Amino acid sequence: MSIHLTEPDAERLTVLHRFVKTPVEGEHLRRLEETIAEAEVVEPERIPPDVVTMNSRVLVRDLNSGATVAYTLVFPSGSDARRNRVSVLGALGSALLGRRAGETIEYQSSAGLEQCRIEELLYQPEAAGDYSA
Repeated sequence: MSIHLTEPDAERLTVLHRFVKTPVEGEHLRRLEETIAEAEVVEPERIPPDVVTMNSRVLVRDLNSGATVAYTLVFPSGSDARRNRVSVLGALGSALLGRRAGETIEYQSSAGLEQCRIEELLYQPEAAGDYSA
């Protein structure tokens, strides 16, 4: 399945190297750079409404435990674990970006290889007409 990104997200993501503080974040940044290079980049008005973009809120099901959690995908400065705001420079955040509702994703966390399914996009800024997010 192809990855979709909005033009503003792709532009903002290219400057994230300023926020990298650890080798792990550097690895996630390299993965993001690959994602951007392979992605279909479109105007915000043309992004499919089921694609996870920056500031999207998604319902994710852990395929090992069956637990579901709603997360918001944010830039590093907005991350807050207590509020389930995951950084795009984190393992889960970088895996979510550009993926679609219904997709199963894998990512490497500190606990090992994780698998989850994007159950639902609860909010996508572009689908809501918010192009400034």
